[in-house]
Amino acid sequence: MTTSNHYRKARALVAKIEANGCTAGEAASALQTASDIVAKHGLEPSRIDWPVAPAGYTVEGTLGVDAKVIKVEAEEPATTNAPKTPRRPSSRKLPPRTRAAGEPTQGERVAEMVDRPDGTSLVEIIEALEILPHSARALITVHLRKKRGWKVVCRDGRYYREG
Repeated sequence: MTTSNHYRKARALVAKIEANGCTAGEAASALQTASDIVAKHGLEPSRIDWPVAPAGYTVEGTLGVDAKVIKVEAEEPATTNAPKTPRRPSSRKLPPRTRAAGEPTQGERVAEMVDRPDGTSLVEIIEALEILPHSARALITVHLRKKRGWKVVCRDGRYYREG
């Protein structure tokens, strides 16, 4: 690698700073590598625009000669005897509602509605069972078509059992 390539590489590394999207650690590593390249190949450090050390780091020595980029130890925050903030209540779901003995399941109720001579609409299922539209469609598909093997058709927005 020629001398101009070494300068180009060192300048590219020096450009890796926090303002250009690097983390402080990446910028510190790039700064150390650039300094090592300049020192190893005997380049002139004055031909490089050296940035200041990134936040949380310091430079010991002279960049391009004998520099070491070192992480500064953060001071421990002072502890206080202030009471901790109370925890928010858990967002766990409530247990599913249990049905009374003899009460039909949602699937059985949908089967009764679809089996009527005039059939049923999706809105009627949603209101009767107090469920969301995707759940009502799933009941028709899973419980009636797949589990019971019914042929359920939809005409003019109403669901009927055929056959």
